[in-house]
Parts: sequence; C-alpha cells; structure tokens
Amino acid sequence: MYLRRISDKAGRQVPYVHCYDHRIHLIVINLVSFQPDIGIYFDQVEMLYNFFREPKVAALYSGTHIKRVLVTRWSGHLQATKAISANYTEILEVMSGIQLDTARFGGETIATSIELRQAISSLRFRFLMEFLGEMSEVMSPISRRLQARETDLVEAMNLVDSTTEELQNLRSDEKFTGFVASARELMRTESDEPGDSVTEDDGSVASRPKRARVRNVRLDDYLITEPIGDGSAASSLIPTTNHYTSRVSTLKAIMYEALDTTLSEFKRRFDANTWLYQTTSAASRKSPDFFCREKLIPLAVLGVSIPSEPELFVCRKFLERTLPVAHSNDSNAVLKKVYEQKAASPDTYSMLADISTFGSSSALCESTFSTEGRIDRPTRRSMLTDRKSNLVLLAFEKRRTASLDLDESVRLFARKQRHLQLF
Repeated sequence: MYLRRISDKAGRQVPYVHCYDHRIHLIVINLVSFQPDIGIYFDQVEMLYNFFREPKVAALYSGTHIKRVLVTRWSGHLQATKAISANYTEILEVMSGIQLDTARFGGETIATSIELRQAISSLRFRFLMEFLGEMSEVMSPISRRLQARETDLVEAMNLVDSTTEELQNLRSDEKFTGFVASARELMRTESDEPGDSVTEDDGSVASRPKRARVRNVRLDDYLITEPIGDGSAASSLIPTTNHYTSRVSTLKAIMYEALDTTLSEFKRRFDANTWLYQTTSAASRKSPDFFCREKLIPLAVLGVSIPSEPELFVCRKFLERTLPVAHSNDSNAVLKKVYEQKAASPDTYSMLADISTFGSSSALCESTFSTEGRIDRPTRRSMLTDRKSNLVLLAFEKRRTASLDLDESVRLFARKQRHLQLF
C-alpha cells in the first residue's frame, strides 16, 4: 500500500527490494515451522538451554556456553546447533551425573534429565544436529557478507546463486551417508559407562555389550544360526536390519525434504525484481555485458540518466586498461575509478552513483539506528538536535574520524578566545 502511494507520488515505477538478510531469516523460519521433525529438534535444543540455566545443573557443566535459539535472528539456530554439537559429550556426562546424585537433585530434575538424555541420544537428533549444522554453515557466509556496507545488489544476487548451488550439492547420497556415519560415530566415542543404552527412533533400546563375545566353536553342532519353519514368522523375530533400514530411509526423506523446501523458498523469494539485477549487473566489471547500453536502458524508468553510446565506449576502453578484472573485487571499484575521470564522463559517473544506492540489505540502516541509540543517553538529553546530528555523522563516518589528529584539534581549540574561567 505504501509502495503504491510512493509510486503514485513519484509518477513512475518504484521498485521495492526486500532486505536479503531478512529473506534468509524467513526461509529458515519457514523450514522450522513447516518441517515437524526440524521444529521438534529446535524445541529440544531450547529445552536443553533452559535446563542448563539452572544453577545446580550449571555447576556440573564444564563445556562452553549453550546458546539460545533466537527467533528474531536465523543465525541463532546456527549458534545453538554448533554449541550442542561441540559439547555433546559434556552434556551427556552431566545428565548421567544428575541421575546418580539423588542427594543434590530432586525427582523433577532427575526425570527431566532422563527424558532429555533419551531425546538427544536418539539417532534422529544426532543426525539432524550434523545435517543442520552443515546446512547452517553453508548459509552463514551470505548472511555475514550482506551486513557489509559495500555489498550491492549485484554482489548479493551472486552470493544467492553460490549459496543455492552449494545447498544443491548437499542433496546427495554421499553427503547423507556421511551425516549418518558421523551421527553413529558420535555415540560410539561418547564417554559413557559400558553397558549404557542408546535410544533409537522407534523407541527400542539398543544395549551395548560389556565385552566382546566369542562363539565357542565346540558348540557348532548344537547351535541353530538360520531361521527354520515359517519364513514370515521367523523373520519377525529378527527385525534389526529392516528396522534400521526404515529409520535410515526416514532420515533421508527428512533431509531431502528440508533441502527441497529451502531451495524452493530461495527461488520464490529471490526471483522478484530479476530485471533490476540483470540491468545493474551490466555495470559490473566482471559481467560479459559490461557497459552494454541495451542492458542499461531499463534503468531509465527509474529516473537514471543513461550515457550515450560513445561515452560508454570510451569509458569501457579506459576501464579495461586501468582496471583489470582481477582487481575489481570491490563492488565500488568501477565507481571509484570513474570518479577520477568525472569531468570526462559525467553521465557515466552519475549513472554509477545512482546504481550504488540500490541496496540489498537494511543492516546498514539498522546499525545507524543502533549508533544513534548509543549517543542518545540520559546524560546527553540536553543536547540540541544539531549537535546530535553532527555526532551521528561522526560516528557513521568512523573510518575518517579514526584518522583525525586529536592533538591538532586541541591546539586549534586552544588558540580560540572562548575559554571558561574555572577559578
């Protein structure tokens, strides 16, 4: 509604670019909301966080801090999963100690510990911990990069393409087998007492033997090692292989469904304003359509002035000689180089300056608001608007203010006659 009002007031189309970082957050929230197994996993992680906040439980815990699942930030899911994975053995040891220390802990705490230990010892929890940890690591670089000030729309879309490609590579039998192997190895290396039980997904308990069993060869003539009689009845007595295969198939379905949901959400949420990305990419030094006027013409509907063909041709040849592709990693490298020849290519500089204002994330705006919040303190409430505005500008341009010589500033102030008599 507000976008329509702005477009009507401007008399032309005004494209709306939803913050890319917020889109990724919505993708993760959608996955947690519509994938029951993943939602239950993060519920159990949140229960672990609350359980280890109790002072008596925290006194026994020697691992690193367990992170809370922050709903407002998708990176909170990554941090929580990494914390549980890094301290998995310590968490199980604390829960085992609680069950034995009946003098310190009450029945409710012991019961909660038993239930949580049973939940996180399941093959499903261990598998999701490995899989979601890897999936979050793939999506973490794009989130950090989108919060940078110099990230523009073209670079943001390139990051999206790279992330979706890497997520697609996770959808393979090789990756799935690796996650299952890591989940099972995690319990094998867990330093519990011999003979402890591990809860499987179907509710059964698989006990580990206390010692290796060696079959007596002298009893070979008396032992029956193959099923006899009715085949169906005999097979029901040995369900281990079939049950394990069924559990693994379920985990594979969960993993593939999670990846398919995430990839489809990426496609749905980042397909908007594709034309804007395609036309602004023509201003990138790495694009094969670099400074192609036909690709840049759609920007005219936004009020951007398009340079003439001769000016673009001369400017392109100049940049090809002075700005190699290998040195154009900075998204504003072209703008900085053209600024040096602003007098020779005024329209090209104006166009690049307009394109640089097409942001991909609102992280910069939010950091500016946070900066203003740090300035507006109770001790500064008597400050006038002009002075507060100047302080915000100084804080925003911290790269420039960091290079100022404070001693020189004091000397300049001392030359003035506006001194206060203190005695």
